[in-house]
Amino acid sequence: MRRDGVFVCLIFLTVLVSSGFVCAEGRIVDLKLDDDDYRVELKFMETSSGSLDVNGEVVFVGDPQYSSPYTIRSLGSLNSEFQYILRDYLYSDKVGGKNQIEMTLLFEKTLTEEYPFVNITIDGKLYQVEMTFIDDDRVNLKVNDESRYLYKNSDLQSSSPYTISSSFSSMPEFKYILKGYYWHPLVGEIGNVTLLMGFDVNLTDMCLENWSCEDWGECLDDEQNRLCTDINSCGTVENKPSEIQSCSSPDSDIECYLDDDCSIEGTGSPYCVGDEMCTGSMVYECLKAGTEQSYCNYSASLDCTPCENGCADKQCVSASTSGNECEKIGLRANGKYCSSEYKLDSQKVDEALCENDFECSSNICKNEKCGEGGLSVLIYLIIAAVALFLIIIFIIVIVKKR
Repeated sequence: MRRDGVFVCLIFLTVLVSSGFVCAEGRIVDLKLDDDDYRVELKFMETSSGSLDVNGEVVFVGDPQYSSPYTIRSLGSLNSEFQYILRDYLYSDKVGGKNQIEMTLLFEKTLTEEYPFVNITIDGKLYQVEMTFIDDDRVNLKVNDESRYLYKNSDLQSSSPYTISSSFSSMPEFKYILKGYYWHPLVGEIGNVTLLMGFDVNLTDMCLENWSCEDWGECLDDEQNRLCTDINSCGTVENKPSEIQSCSSPDSDIECYLDDDCSIEGTGSPYCVGDEMCTGSMVYECLKAGTEQSYCNYSASLDCTPCENGCADKQCVSASTSGNECEKIGLRANGKYCSSEYKLDSQKVDEALCENDFECSSNICKNEKCGEGGLSVLIYLIIAAVALFLIIIFIIVIVKKR
């Protein structure tokens, strides 16, 4: 029997549950509902409120709801289909402190028997949702390859506040609420089912640069150029690869032969992340080495060291400042450096074990050893000595023949 006019109102939401599966994390979250694109970006945070950019509109959020059930709130005016639940708000005014927002974003969508599908994408992951009426008490909800029944008599929550449920074993991040249910089997009667569906998201103001660079351009006037873009759109350039390099042979299109050809000198400046001192750096490798298709691939790396007494002013705080030989870890002077124990130690020779560049007299710590390869230097010296010996023997033979 056909049920003309039956429709489903679907509301898509993104939620963060502290103990649950995090579907997306970062300063920016990209969403797509069928052909409509949405971007939610954390702009800034203060003591009790923060602001988001939702498709170009700045929206202020505050007053978190820390436990279920939840009340849904409106999010902005330009995007009328958006609503939200602020689940948690963490803010620290300390340097390197952790700032993040845990929240729920909602999209509203109406489905009919003629169009019972909706595609939802969050940060590249696709969820295909399909709803089918069974009878006056049941509706079948299918997400990707898993289905379950929703019952009017036991699952319905007709008014706010709401409790969020999750029962898809292959998708623990998928949350839902049965908000409304009305169906009549007579021809011409209108039935409808209202659902809330959602996913876990964590918005944080910590952003790790992730640079992607185009191939080097043609060598003109002994110089090549390329364009590098931060995929994470952090707005900082501390670990940005070089976009200009010198070149000498316009006939050579080979960018690199070894990983070392892609190396970037130095690392980012240290900074505090909670009670840890972290340093950002770039990991590099030469792909398709030695061919005209070779190129350098870069990715960001974050190395953090826990601070026993906390972190402040971009360094670990010492238990007591009395007796310290230096004030800041990593400072170098007269062949010595300030260690993590705030002692002046002599910089290490090549091939000595190291953790940081400043420990080495060459100011380079690579593969946990000082220098760029003391062994190769030794090999060069041995070859030079053998060559000199052979030249002397040759001269002696020539002199004896005369």
